Amino acid sequence: MMKSLGPSGRRALIAVAAWNLGTLAYFVFHLLHFGYLPPPVFAFVDDTFADFFHTTYWAYHDERYSEWLAVHPPFVFFIAQLASFKECFLFEGLSSRNGCGMLSLYLMFAISFAAAFVNARLFSDDLTCQIMCFVAIASSFPFLYAIERGNFILFGYSFVVLSVATKSRVAQGFFLACAISVKQYLIVLLGFAFLKMHWRVLISCGISGLALLAVSAAYLPAPDFLRFIENMFTFVGVENIGNLWRLPYSTSVDGFISFSKTADAQYFFDALVEALPFLTTDLIFYYARTLQILVFVFIFAVVVGIFRLRNRISNSYISFASLICLFNLSDATAAYALIMLLAYLPAVWEELTRKDFVALFLLLQPADGNLLVLGEIPGQLSYLSGETVTSTLAFTYGSIVRPGATLLLLFFVALHLWTTKGAATSDDQSAYPGAPASGRL
Repeated sequence: MMKSLGPSGRRALIAVAAWNLGTLAYFVFHLLHFGYLPPPVFAFVDDTFADFFHTTYWAYHDERYSEWLAVHPPFVFFIAQLASFKECFLFEGLSSRNGCGMLSLYLMFAISFAAAFVNARLFSDDLTCQIMCFVAIASSFPFLYAIERGNFILFGYSFVVLSVATKSRVAQGFFLACAISVKQYLIVLLGFAFLKMHWRVLISCGISGLALLAVSAAYLPAPDFLRFIENMFTFVGVENIGNLWRLPYSTSVDGFISFSKTADAQYFFDALVEALPFLTTDLIFYYARTLQILVFVFIFAVVVGIFRLRNRISNSYISFASLICLFNLSDATAAYALIMLLAYLPAVWEELTRKDFVALFLLLQPADGNLLVLGEIPGQLSYLSGETVTSTLAFTYGSIVRPGATLLLLFFVALHLWTTKGAATSDDQSAYPGAPASGRL
């Protein structure tokens, strides 16, 4: 825990918290005036909290992998059953959110907000700073998006925060196993454990992961592991990545580029070229190919830099760099996965430059804004207002800014790793993976 953020850190924190609170006020105004939330949560106005209620419904039905084609690990359905009542989820769809099923949703929200406060306490021992950090974290884009979706990644985030906050290597491995059992792509967080040869963490995570899988399989009927694995490999394909609705939520440069390669994007390109005559389809594809090359160059630089500096770089910074690479490699990690960056920020806060802060602010700030309105979607039922509304299909500046911000952040991380000079950090003095290192990188 840092004793103080310093004057500049306090000013930055106040500015971020004030901006986010202003954005939240705008969200409330937009909801009251139009009946639905503005971008980036505007695509299907009657779909609020859908991830939670759909997942919990299928937790009580054996056809979760064969009929619903779920890609959630069994542990997710195990948690869903523990946090809910079966009688609340007898009917398919979103009907449960009007009844006792809301209690389970509130429980998940309470746990995630508690985790956000624990996360905020890692920044400073000053209560005022902790409160401002909590406001900034709880009003950030990935946190709000995860809340709006009601996605179980909120539990994964809570487990990662606990892993970051504890100093016991065994406990760190256990909590990481819990997080990976919620979202399997978080296995990337174990990459630095291999580099650092933290065997206790790896052994603890492996044993805990197998135990969680066994408990989930024993608790749930028809776990159907083979079908689960098959669903994972078929879930992320061109037909999914190229979905027009996914663009406003994209933080992955690769996902942004992949979008431009699909037939689903034709309407978007026609509208964009018509509105901005100086753009052409060829120019957009050229821009996309350039980004593709830059992404892999920077990822290569990060990976090589991590291996080159593995004995002098903090564990948390390796986690931070691994997550940035993951976000840029695949759109399979949805935008709310950025919530994991929040858990590691306290540990790398002192190592970040002003450029890093700017890129992170652009990546995490909640506002998206309409850059170009492409059309209207009439006759949608807004769950939040309970009325039928007409919402807009819009191209938001966030769909450009967020992938661009991850690319900038990846560039700054690569530059930092290649220019780092300093003494090696002591593994005995720094907790794994999240406690701030005793010195600068």
